[in-house]
Amino acid sequence: MEMITHIQWLLVCEMVRQRERMDMVLETPTGGHWYVVKDGEHDSLVDIKNRTCSCREWDIFQLPCKQTIVVARLTKTNFNSFCHDYYNTFWLQTTYAPPINPVPYVSIWEVLEEMKCMIVLPPKSKRQSGRPKEIRLPSA
Repeated sequence: MEMITHIQWLLVCEMVRQRERMDMVLETPTGGHWYVVKDGEHDSLVDIKNRTCSCREWDIFQLPCKQTIVVARLTKTNFNSFCHDYYNTFWLQTTYAPPINPVPYVSIWEVLEEMKCMIVLPPKSKRQSGRPKEIRLPSA
């Protein structure tokens, strides 16, 4: 498996920094692949085998969340094994392998006559009922 790209590594490092600022406790209730990570008042369930976490960050972005990083550090597992294969440099190179042609200038575009007379309007939006929320700046 190839190393993750620099951007993903920076994200993982930031999550590690966040993890170090927090006081997390790790427990293994059953089996070897289920872990409960306690972060103050929040408990998260991390399943290493199915690559899921109850915070759903790992499920959505396919990058390890801070709870998963806690499990990885305490089980001495490599972070790269928790990242999806799409974040490998192989997939990045494969994505940009075909040529990407630039869009020509607007003056060169060939627009159909029936399209020139059409007027495009933004979608209709309905204002929500009730009093609008006041936007406050947090005090320093």
